[in-house]
Amino acid sequence: MKAYFRSALVALALILPTQSHADYIPPGYEWVGMLDANIGGSKFRLFSAANAGDEISDLYYTNEYDPNRGTTEKIYTVQASVMLDRQAEHINPTVSFEFKRIGSSWRLKPLRVFLIDDTWDLPMAADPASGFGKIAVRNLRFNPVDGRIRFNLSATLVRIDMDSYAEVPRAGSVRVIGCYKGTFPGFALQNPRIFGDD
Repeated sequence: MKAYFRSALVALALILPTQSHADYIPPGYEWVGMLDANIGGSKFRLFSAANAGDEISDLYYTNEYDPNRGTTEKIYTVQASVMLDRQAEHINPTVSFEFKRIGSSWRLKPLRVFLIDDTWDLPMAADPASGFGKIAVRNLRFNPVDGRIRFNLSATLVRIDMDSYAEVPRAGSVRVIGCYKGTFPGFALQNPRIFGDD
């Protein structure tokens, strides 16, 4: 499980490596989503992108095995990043939202939120099932047929250590409030994304 989270978070850095501002996008890519957010008191507009030719997307799903229930569940991930012109100013938030699909219904249950604000090994996160952070989602709408998704989110994130997947004591917290709207590309709905264990 730790290897999955680390691989998924590192993959966040690979989606939008060359974009400098919102009206520019490399050949083969398209914008598929946008997050307007207040992160720790600062306002950001973050973007999601996809490349159908290479089947790379900031919106995707994975199959995650639950050993407690003995079932495999679909986990839908929505990621959004700041552009490189802001990163050059040492402003580097990347946000990842994870939802579990409830059976074959159109309903999603919020699971986890990650915020990469400084280092990949020590992100801010909320995973209530693991005992840290808080998540509240409102107005969640998801259509698994055309891939459209939108939601309002409010979360309290704490610093965690990815090696132990546990909260770092006395490392503070950050509040994330935002509204996301996007569309899963067709290829990202048809096939799960697979991460390696290394």
